[in-house]
Amino acid sequence: MTAAKKAIIASAIAMLLGVSFFLELQKHRFEWAAVGLPQHTPGMRVLSSTKSRSLISPVSWFWPARTNFTFAVPDDKVQNRFYVAFLNYGEEFADFYVDANCDLRDGAWYGLGAAATAVPARDFFGKPIVARNGETFRRIDHELPFPRDLARAFCDTDWTKELEALTRRPQIVIPPNLLQHPTSR
Repeated sequence: MTAAKKAIIASAIAMLLGVSFFLELQKHRFEWAAVGLPQHTPGMRVLSSTKSRSLISPVSWFWPARTNFTFAVPDDKVQNRFYVAFLNYGEEFADFYVDANCDLRDGAWYGLGAAATAVPARDFFGKPIVARNGETFRRIDHELPFPRDLARAFCDTDWTKELEALTRRPQIVIPPNLLQHPTSR
């Protein structure tokens, strides 16, 4: 192999790794912002996160970013109710309320976008729970089993520290940059 061919191959590898690095860097910025979210939101806890690797991004083979997060905040007035947020890189933010039934290891999900005839989630005073965009959280009817890891997280975990944090400052703050699609940042 000639020196010119070696230089072309080395340049191609360097360019591939450079592009891969910058693609992964965006995912790591998302991860760093998401990891910091519970520090700025009283009562919030990370329930789960997953790292992603991509065959087309060699840097992710060695430096994978966490791109899927599940957060929860207990309701300080309604027992076994949790505000659950799903953050996935490159997707819309999804949030729900979950009423966990710890005896049956089951739960009722309340989300946005459900039919107007669906039962609304209600707060301690009986008023419907309304999201920032003005939509009401409504019960989602589904036949899917309740995830075991969520039942374990809601029912078998001590949420005392988070509930105490909520009584000190009961406001959920989500940074606007996490709600935007990554390409619009």
